[in-house]
Amino acid sequence: MLPRLDSEYVASALLHEAAAWAAAAGHTADGLALEAASSAQWRRVGVEGGPDGQGRVHFDRARASIDEAGRAEAESRGRAMGLADALDRVARLLGTA
Repeated sequence: MLPRLDSEYVASALLHEAAAWAAAAGHTADGLALEAASSAQWRRVGVEGGPDGQGRVHFDRARASIDEAGRAEAESRGRAMGLADALDRVARLLGTA
């Protein structure tokens, strides 16, 4: 159980950083969706709230740049993603960088 939990913790951290990058790089909806997926994953591994830091600035800017309906759709989409789907989305986004 411990190795799986460790790998899920690392994946959660990777997902959070990728979400912050996406938001900062102008992939607003994807950044917000991945932030929501990251938050759900952090809760799954028992960390409430996940990491804070510079990513928060990027998420706040992304939220301010999108309308309410777009934000709600992105966050809903992110909460519905499983870890594999979220990491797949990250891989596709990185391919566009």
